[in-house]
Amino acid sequence: MANLGKTNSLVIIDIKDDHFFVDGENFGYLPIEFSELPDQNAIDNLAVDMHIDVFIYLDNSDQPVATLEKPIAQVGEIAMLNVKAVTNVGAFLDWGLPKDLLVPFAEQRPKMQPDHTYLVYLYLDKASGRIVATSRVRRHLSNVDANYKTGQEVELLILDKSDFGYNAAINGKHLGTLFNNEIFSPIFPSQKMKGFIKQQRDDNKIDLCLTKPGYARIDPLAEQIFDRLTKEGGFMALNDKSSPELINKIFRMSKKNFKQAIGRLYKEERITIESDGIRSTQ
Repeated sequence: MANLGKTNSLVIIDIKDDHFFVDGENFGYLPIEFSELPDQNAIDNLAVDMHIDVFIYLDNSDQPVATLEKPIAQVGEIAMLNVKAVTNVGAFLDWGLPKDLLVPFAEQRPKMQPDHTYLVYLYLDKASGRIVATSRVRRHLSNVDANYKTGQEVELLILDKSDFGYNAAINGKHLGTLFNNEIFSPIFPSQKMKGFIKQQRDDNKIDLCLTKPGYARIDPLAEQIFDRLTKEGGFMALNDKSSPELINKIFRMSKKNFKQAIGRLYKEERITIESDGIRSTQ
């Protein structure tokens, strides 16, 4: 079954004049004009029974349309999109297709303004069957089926700031929190980054971090410190007695991580820890 609001691999069933038809399965036969193809070579390579990736959406008459164009985001995805216009039915966003994407007023938090960008989630409206978007992104992220391991690497999309840190979408499906004490460089909503699962709690809440939790994360931090130490000529006026603020300013890491990392270097006899700093032994 073909999916509305998604890219589908469909079969070409006929080629004629200036367009070809794909079998849209539950949506029937769908035409695509040659003008969507990049060049004459692509047209010449078309063949009946060939599979081709197409995106299906509804036109202004609510009829299914297949296109080779790729939208910025698909149903079930989160994206930062620009508002082209606001009318009496809602805001219309540019998502890379001829028909703009509607955000009903009830789905706007805050109220959207033209020429502003917003983080939105795309979904199928149950009442109308249309593809719409909402800025109430967190409502569509559930941790009920989440099953992560501590230390697992994940894709994060920063959603918004909270009193404790930042909320983030995990792999586009689940909701987690990056606490302030795990953040050592500026981050902002809509930013994408790699992260790690710090813990998945019994109440289904998920804590995140930007460095791998546990001792395994110390190796790269230790190498970062040793590289800086080498560039500084083998000595730095920084040790386990230094302030958290100074450590964060220089290395963008917590004092706890810094102490563990230099402890690792000390055990490997690559540095000595002195009263006024650390010194390379190499």
